[in-house]
Amino acid sequence: GDISKLENWGRFYIGLTEFNERPLPSPSFPPSNLLDLIGYTQTHPDVESTAGGLPRPDLLPRSDILRASKEILTDPNISDSEVLQYGGSSGNLRYREMVAGDLTALTETRVAPENVLTTAGGQHAISLFLEATFGPGNPYGGILLTNSDTYAAAIGAAQKLNIQVAGLKTDEHGLDPDELADTLSYLHSLNIPAAVYTMAVSNPTGGIMPDSRGDNIALTCEEKGVPVAVDYAYRFLLFDPSESEPHVPYLSRKGISAVFSTSKIIAPGLRTSHLVSLDSNLIAAVSAAKRDGVIMTPPLNELIVWRLMNDPSWLEERKSTVVAAYREGRDAALAAIERNSDVFRADAPKGGMFLYPELPPGFSTYSMLPRMLTGPKVAYVPGPWTQAGQLIMPDGKIIGVPPRDNRFRSCFTTLPPEVLGRTLDRQAAELRLIAQEEGITLFTS
Repeated sequence: GDISKLENWGRFYIGLTEFNERPLPSPSFPPSNLLDLIGYTQTHPDVESTAGGLPRPDLLPRSDILRASKEILTDPNISDSEVLQYGGSSGNLRYREMVAGDLTALTETRVAPENVLTTAGGQHAISLFLEATFGPGNPYGGILLTNSDTYAAAIGAAQKLNIQVAGLKTDEHGLDPDELADTLSYLHSLNIPAAVYTMAVSNPTGGIMPDSRGDNIALTCEEKGVPVAVDYAYRFLLFDPSESEPHVPYLSRKGISAVFSTSKIIAPGLRTSHLVSLDSNLIAAVSAAKRDGVIMTPPLNELIVWRLMNDPSWLEERKSTVVAAYREGRDAALAAIERNSDVFRADAPKGGMFLYPELPPGFSTYSMLPRMLTGPKVAYVPGPWTQAGQLIMPDGKIIGVPPRDNRFRSCFTTLPPEVLGRTLDRQAAELRLIAQEEGITLFTS
């Protein structure tokens, strides 16, 4: 058998799998994936982009990074070998000790340096988790279960390893535990391996998974022997002080790992993140996957982040500055959504970098992307790129929820707030023209 697409997108047959075709980087128009879209916007500066999850350029702490670099390279207590030589796959010890102490306080569970593995960004951590869980090429035909709306790069990481993905029913608090339990029991009855990828702060919705929901999911997966990766890339980007910060105490459960990133609070160009698990077998398997792929991650970058984040006053000031700026961007985007409520509906994100607006039924955010890029010159991420879709099993059972093409992801952290507002206004004006041409009924107040 093979895997063949049904209809336009979002639903796949499961049989004897062959390797998936992967989209290659291409300058063709229109872009067919997120990285090509970002590349397009970089070569077309007249396009205002809300597509990538890029920090605002003026907030990148260049002078702080320069200072930390000089301090590290001139510190007599940090040897040349620690900074510039080959090292172990686990990562720099100072960095891992800092992370272990921080997460011990956060989770109220003892985290040791040996429970921490450094990675070259969050996507790298997810890829390593998937490779360690399913094996190179996914030889046993395992399936990754995730939120219905999920991190686009996690889908890409799974496709790289020939892993099919299903997006399960999700509410504002995350994955539906009952549907997850039922799906895992079904897959177990077919002897199909499974793993779960979910998020403490959602990309693209900005919703927060409470610890009670996370523990419910972790307990279910622990009982069924299913590994879990919880993505907490947006730990420091929480906007609502009345909302409880996730503490991920369920990290203590067997088979559970969590992914953290410094890209959102410091700089993505440093490519410094970490995966944490108290399951010694899981962390060893992930470490082996890293060792066999990249050998190590750059110790200088890890030491720069260590030097900065190990200074509590610097970190608190940094968090305050970034959150305040991004809250301003979020609020400007929400104001634009409100004044264009005939074409946009969106919940206020509680964290992260994105809005996930809904359009009236009949709009296709994927089909109209070329028009938006060349007309009002607006870039966004079409909903299908952030939705895992459904899987049709050999017995005809469908796993997952149907994708919806009337949503899109819009980043509110890259453009200045006033530019972001005008960009969404232009997008709304073009949507009204499309609605007139295609007979689409707009929202009513």
